[in-house]
Amino acid sequence: MSCPHHEPGSRDSWLQEEGSWADPVGARRRAAVDGTRTKQLALATPSNPQSHLTPHPWWINEQVDKEAIEVGYQMLETIAPTGPPDRDRAALAALAALTAINDSYAAGHHYGDVFDRFLFGHTVHQWLRIAFATAADWEHHAMETALRVQVDTLASQRVDRGIAGVADQLRLNVDNYREYLRWRDAEGCFYGVMLLCAVAAGIDLRSIPAPRVRESLEIGIVAFDLHSGIRHRSEDETADIYRYLPGTRREKVDTGLGLIRDLQLDLIHADDLADREKEFLLRYATAGTLLSYVPLRWARTTALHIVPDDWIEQGWSHVTGAESHAIGYSMVTKPDSD
Repeated sequence: MSCPHHEPGSRDSWLQEEGSWADPVGARRRAAVDGTRTKQLALATPSNPQSHLTPHPWWINEQVDKEAIEVGYQMLETIAPTGPPDRDRAALAALAALTAINDSYAAGHHYGDVFDRFLFGHTVHQWLRIAFATAADWEHHAMETALRVQVDTLASQRVDRGIAGVADQLRLNVDNYREYLRWRDAEGCFYGVMLLCAVAAGIDLRSIPAPRVRESLEIGIVAFDLHSGIRHRSEDETADIYRYLPGTRREKVDTGLGLIRDLQLDLIHADDLADREKEFLLRYATAGTLLSYVPLRWARTTALHIVPDDWIEQGWSHVTGAESHAIGYSMVTKPDSD
């Protein structure tokens, strides 16, 4: 099929599409997006067969659970937009959502074993069977293990367990960057999300060298924590990476972004990865940044919502101090008219 060729900068190309400053998405695209979102959120409708036995069919509440479903689908669709048609993507999204819900659930009054609890109409054990029905046995068991590691790690940080264990873990995090990564992988179920997306994409993670898997996880963990830093500080999160990175705030950010830049370059030029596996790992690594901004669960509390106090300091522009021959915004209008 031949499609009309785009003409760069053409008004005929750009102005015929809908969208305005008041509504950049536009009615047609919004209808399509809303239709997709409605289908996805239908998964979150509590159809728990035991709902008549409990007054609270939601794990946390309706808003948190539904926002977690959006997170689950966005993880899946960003990292694994295509894959074998026999994979139950709704079930995989439900389990991806669970990795996000677990964090909120663990902060609640009661927190116990999750596998026999009902999640959107099925127990977690049932969701695992549905999601991995056409996958390999090792993938099913590996996902169950990843979820159990997350549950146990989150449980160890509850007030009723005492502070001593958490204090020991924080000291280890401060002393050892690799220990921080190990612990974040455990409590955040980062490998679990990668595995769910790999199943959706038809990627066998065992065919990828383990150091490359860990390198991709490392990029994802650091990127997500770096961009979630303001929210993590507000929530007094033990996962606040800025508590552990050395130096000033600017130096911490520079270190984190530099690591992401270097490891991504290393991954791009890896000669021990097949094409599809490399593309999959790069999508996972990129998602660490993107998913800290896009889902509604986190989109209200990003670094973009904060105007930096030192925005006028040198270094905020890539433009040198040499005379500029470009017309600036303030040359044609008042600076305070934004």
